[in-house]
Amino acid sequence: ICQEAGLGSLASKFGLTAEQFGENLRDNYQRHETEQHPTEPEEAAQEFIQPSGYFTSVRSILQGACHMVALHIACDPLVRQALRQVFSTRAMVNVTPSKKGKKVIDESHPCFPSKYLKNKPVREFKGDDFLKLVQAEKDGLLNIKISIDMEMYIDKRNPSAVPASTYFEEIRMLFYRDEFSMLVEKWNAQRAQAVAHALMKVLYPQMEKEIKSKLLQEAKEYVIESCVLQFRKWLETGPYPV
Repeated sequence: ICQEAGLGSLASKFGLTAEQFGENLRDNYQRHETEQHPTEPEEAAQEFIQPSGYFTSVRSILQGACHMVALHIACDPLVRQALRQVFSTRAMVNVTPSKKGKKVIDESHPCFPSKYLKNKPVREFKGDDFLKLVQAEKDGLLNIKISIDMEMYIDKRNPSAVPASTYFEEIRMLFYRDEFSMLVEKWNAQRAQAVAHALMKVLYPQMEKEIKSKLLQEAKEYVIESCVLQFRKWLETGPYPV
């Protein structure tokens, strides 16, 4: 729909291609500087207004252009490679019990130690621990969330504490124009929105699914290997002497 409306032309005015942003992300610096369109986003969007349909306002047109830029970013191989590397090293698991789980998961339940799990790195999961969590999630006892940003809490003793930086905050500067003017600020806001959309709506859910699948497969393989070893011990045990 966005392409048919010609919003690709507006998307190209954001200042970087997805490939250029991917190279910036790979190298972790602005290898490609963001080019600046000479007119403000609202003015640039005016020519795409339609009398009827999806794009009848400047706001809807800019949202459509951001959506296009976000999808291009999310599909770029270098961007996806960078995200996979980050998730493999920084991903953390958070567990929240459901209303039912708060009652069912007691001291005798295998998931009791992980009932309120917070910010546990995926690399620290051993054996069949993750398999137990997934089964409990299927039973409606808890919810598993995997992310690369540490889950923050309100410290009542120090409510003004500054939260840790998110991955979005780390990389948005790679799609940013470092100038002080209203024109640049408005375009930087659109660029940040596109990057946030690519991460939150597309890449994070995909990477979370991949990591969850990988952890589950590793846990299943551990169980299979443990069963094989146990059966082997039984087979190697001699007959009981009468």
